[in-house]
Amino acid sequence: MVTVDRISDPARRPIVEDDFVTVTATAASSTLSRQDRAWLRVQAVACLVTVGAALSLYSGLIDDAYITFRYSYNLAHFGEYVFNRGEWVEGATNLLWALLVAPLTLVPARIETSVLTLSLVCLAWAAWRSTQCARALGAGPVQALLAAALLATNLAFLHTMTSGLEAPLFAALMAEMMLRLLRGQIVKASVCSSLLFLTRPEAVVFGPLIVLAGWRWGGAPARRAWLGLSLWLATVLGVTLLRWLIYGSFVPNSVIAKMTDLTTLSHSRFGARYVLDFWISAPYLPLIAIGAGLRWLKYMQQRTGPILAVGVALTGIALSYVVTARNGGDWMPDFRLLSQYLVLYSLLAAWLLSRRVERGSAALTYAIAGLCIVFGAAQVARGPVADPGFGHGAGIMHRVPRMETEDAAFYDAATERLNGRLGAGDVISAEAIGRIGWNLIDARFHDPTGLMDPYLARHGKLRSFFGSEDVNYTLGTVAPRVVLWHSAAHLKSADPAVVQRYEMRCYSHCEDTWRMRLVMLRRDQAGALREAFAGWPAVEIRGGVPSLMP
Repeated sequence: MVTVDRISDPARRPIVEDDFVTVTATAASSTLSRQDRAWLRVQAVACLVTVGAALSLYSGLIDDAYITFRYSYNLAHFGEYVFNRGEWVEGATNLLWALLVAPLTLVPARIETSVLTLSLVCLAWAAWRSTQCARALGAGPVQALLAAALLATNLAFLHTMTSGLEAPLFAALMAEMMLRLLRGQIVKASVCSSLLFLTRPEAVVFGPLIVLAGWRWGGAPARRAWLGLSLWLATVLGVTLLRWLIYGSFVPNSVIAKMTDLTTLSHSRFGARYVLDFWISAPYLPLIAIGAGLRWLKYMQQRTGPILAVGVALTGIALSYVVTARNGGDWMPDFRLLSQYLVLYSLLAAWLLSRRVERGSAALTYAIAGLCIVFGAAQVARGPVADPGFGHGAGIMHRVPRMETEDAAFYDAATERLNGRLGAGDVISAEAIGRIGWNLIDARFHDPTGLMDPYLARHGKLRSFFGSEDVNYTLGTVAPRVVLWHSAAHLKSADPAVVQRYEMRCYSHCEDTWRMRLVMLRRDQAGALREAFAGWPAVEIRGGVPSLMP
């Protein structure tokens, strides 16, 4: 049986059903009704404020979101979960999100509008379940609102939720899993952990954590843990087997492209910096984790839902740091690999504020919660500012509108010139293949960072957090008709003889050598493309660096 905290007030004495605390009883039905109405208001406010804040800060979709859209499109229209039809390579890591987006590619609405709507629904779900988690942890309505405010005032979290990628689904499933765990519903929590794995591969760790929590709980949750483990294993092993049968790989190719040998530590320093910059951007988050961890150590021997759920949350947060640091971080803004776990920080904050925790440090806890909200609200109110360089340009202050940057303009201009001028066998190699790949949906693309190329993923040279590349393989072996670089620096390692097979044209930064944005056209296949890009200045390699032709 679960150990229940002693509550002197009989009106708040917990009811135990099926070995876990389900609701807080009250002395009179009228009081229960008032409490329920109060909690409904709390949930409504949390959802509306969080969704409203995210929508007000919306700045467009990130380029990688369009990679998922193309996978979803090919799945919905041709039954192939691929980027290029007929090329069986899994270059995305958000399978469940792609499955949800697939039907949206069949409707006449713009994909950006449809995906934004889906994202906001998932965000509302996450906020709603987070407030229910706060109630299950023993927090009152005010404390629950304080904890939910962490979601509505964190700029990185809000932007990540509307990037077009899987983060809002991940956050919603995380909140649902924790609520099911708090209610002792181990099987349902295990199902949620399985869906988390389908959403992001690194979430595979949560299945064992949920099962271990059920076993430690004892009683009915322990008996159901075996069924939960079976369902989780069936999902993980089943999907892994399907990946092997369909793609010839146990993990997505994009994971392989960014993977380093365990003995390689230089790559991890980028990841460690990424985690450190995440802490700097929101210093109250590690304080919440540390405070909850110290208090959890005092109660860790108790087999209650709150203690077990807090243990799972703390372990999940710690593992997110380890995985992110080991993988070298990520190039995308808003620390998307870590900010998607913010629902766990909200849960920890709710527990610290709850009535089940001793009141000796209540004043300090409320002070920290207040500082969290003031700090976050100030960031949200300030809005777009310049990027100070945190996280290799991927910091929380990176507030350039996502699809209005010069890189986006470069790819849009190239798309306009390529549209209608490509043949069935032509290949485009683009450093960022998301938006251009969506706009040229029938064209065939090569990814020079190896996310969609098995050879590069396994034999290319790892480039920090972008992937693996081999410029000579791309230009010489793949030999695409068109190559688009938003940084000419990739040509530093290129064989000059291979580069000579291409005509080069500059879009911008044409006087800045390696910062040039270049289009390369194969000389033997330039044809009509030479005329299409005639307005862009011609470039040649002189003295080992790209320069404008006289």
